[in-house]
Amino acid sequence: RTPSGFVSLYFLWASTHFRFNIPSACFLAKADILKEEETEKIVGWSQNFNELYDALLSSGKRTQVNIELFKALENLGAFGSLIPVSSATNLGMEDLYNVVQQIYMGGEDLSAD
Repeated sequence: RTPSGFVSLYFLWASTHFRFNIPSACFLAKADILKEEETEKIVGWSQNFNELYDALLSSGKRTQVNIELFKALENLGAFGSLIPVSSATNLGMEDLYNVVQQIYMGGEDLSAD
């Protein structure tokens, strides 16, 4: 919910992604418990680096560390769009299925029917 938390979690994802070197995707789980405005803000950070950078600067919490992590992620090209998902409301389940198809089946449908 905070810019610093977003950068920290994205850094964790990037660390595991680069360590294991396998295809992966980023999802915003339990999106149903967030307000729509919060979800849009968080997804917006994943799509617009400048928006996230501005939010980091205005947060005031351990700003220098977060900005350095942000720059490292940006230089590595690690940012990508988050997909909000929720099993309670089925939000994003089709997108999740499509990502799994792309990663594991090269776009082919996973089921025979």
